[in-house]
Amino acid sequence: DLPGLTMRRQEVEYSTAKFDLILTLIETAEGLEALVEYNTDLFAAETISRLLGHYQRLLEGAVEDPEQRLSRLPLLAEAERSQLLAEWNETRTGYPREMCTHQLFEIQVQKTPSATAVVFEEETLTYDELNRRANQLAHYLRKQGVGPDGLVGIFLERSLEMVVGLLGIFKAGGAYVPLDPAYPKERLAFMLRDTGAQVLLSTRPLASLLPELPSRTIYLDREGTAIGRESDANPISETTPEHLAYVMYTSGSTGQ
Repeated sequence: DLPGLTMRRQEVEYSTAKFDLILTLIETAEGLEALVEYNTDLFAAETISRLLGHYQRLLEGAVEDPEQRLSRLPLLAEAERSQLLAEWNETRTGYPREMCTHQLFEIQVQKTPSATAVVFEEETLTYDELNRRANQLAHYLRKQGVGPDGLVGIFLERSLEMVVGLLGIFKAGGAYVPLDPAYPKERLAFMLRDTGAQVLLSTRPLASLLPELPSRTIYLDREGTAIGRESDANPISETTPEHLAYVMYTSGSTGQ
């Protein structure tokens, strides 16, 4: 109080932010008072409230254990920690573990036969079209002796045919071995020898990129007519989830 003058505190509402985020701490008789100024284009009020809660928990942790390393101090309140570790991780859901991938695909075919299943550049296949083509290939592969745990190499560029090939191998009961046309010949030769793949799916233009070919190589472009004469009905599945699905090579698994 001054002679002829009375002063009182007036809260000032900020309508602009000088910086993206400013935290001001003022020491008072009751303790530290915090003021946050933030850019509302970048932060929501809920985000700032959560940030202040984390900062308060950090300070409380420092007071509780002054010798603790900064990196070990807590940020989350107990409720938030429980939400992060328990509630948000409760993602278990029912899954038909007794069924194989191709069987789940066939269920989807029944639900949405005319929906688009796969797109490559300007080409598309519906679920029904993809299923029928995969079925024909599966029947053709079975005539070549492909069955449960039988390995089938797939040496194709990215295309609709690659998707048909993978699904057809599953439906035949086999497991696929992906062979990338960009790999060196020595690498491809090793993978073919190591797996002993009984059948290979490819096309004539790619044949020259392989150092050696399995005794039975199916050229999808050359044998397309014969494959197209096969039944387009779903083959009776002979596989279970316990059978092999694929053999995948990485540099770490072979040391090469």
